[in-house]
Amino acid sequence: CVITNAVVVDPDTLIKEIDKLAQKNITLNDRLFISENAHLVLDYHKKEDQLREESLGKNKLGTTVRGIGPCYADKVGRSHTVRMADLRDLKKLKAKLQTIVDYKNKIFAALYNTEPISAAPLFEKCKSYADKLLPFITDTTEFLHKSIADGKSILFEGAQGTLLDLDHGTFPFVTSSNSSGLGMPAGSGVPAKMVDKFIGVAKAYTTRVGAGPFPTEQDNEIGQYIRDEGNEYGTTTGRPRRCGWFDAVAVSYAVTISAVDSIALMHLDTLAGLKEIKICR
Repeated sequence: CVITNAVVVDPDTLIKEIDKLAQKNITLNDRLFISENAHLVLDYHKKEDQLREESLGKNKLGTTVRGIGPCYADKVGRSHTVRMADLRDLKKLKAKLQTIVDYKNKIFAALYNTEPISAAPLFEKCKSYADKLLPFITDTTEFLHKSIADGKSILFEGAQGTLLDLDHGTFPFVTSSNSSGLGMPAGSGVPAKMVDKFIGVAKAYTTRVGAGPFPTEQDNEIGQYIRDEGNEYGTTTGRPRRCGWFDAVAVSYAVTISAVDSIALMHLDTLAGLKEIKICR
């Protein structure tokens, strides 16, 4: 498993998953590789995410409030970031965290009139992150290219969906990264021309989490049926997903911009109990 440079990593969640596997005697030594350039989602990102979302009132974006957007914003801003490589030098990281926290507290006080955060407990957490994660941190771009040169097969897995792509999705109701197939090269350091085949994964119906346009949405008993039969509740948040009919227009668009060669259509059985199925085309 390779976590590449484009991923923003919540170290608390990752370490929980590593520990859970360890309890089952599954080791990740020489099996998990984390990019030294991947950015860390820290506590102040989650706080900022929640404060920003609450301040929007009825115009909320529907974020999961896990700090992803603020982390990507810091990445683009460049000045106040923590990357995996920073865990290698805790002395420098301590000073960096103090600078970042001082900056964040000014924003929190001026914009949201909220209590300040402290850098000390955050640094202690980062020390524990270093203990757990340093063995897995490496140059994943070099690792991937060496693997390709050695003739190994590689499966790149995207996150979320095409219409949540920052540049090509239903902006502003999108995520903070390029989640379509177009994000693969920059997100991994491997050129698209090295990929033999792009496989699109789609459901036999449409779902959406949070706000945003949804032409085929069924905010009724049909939508609830799909939600329950398909277990359409957020994996991490438990939030019920919005459900509706298959949108062939949206899927066609996704196929076009990601140069999809074939589609794996999921959840056909979820619709088996419905007498009538509709498709938007």
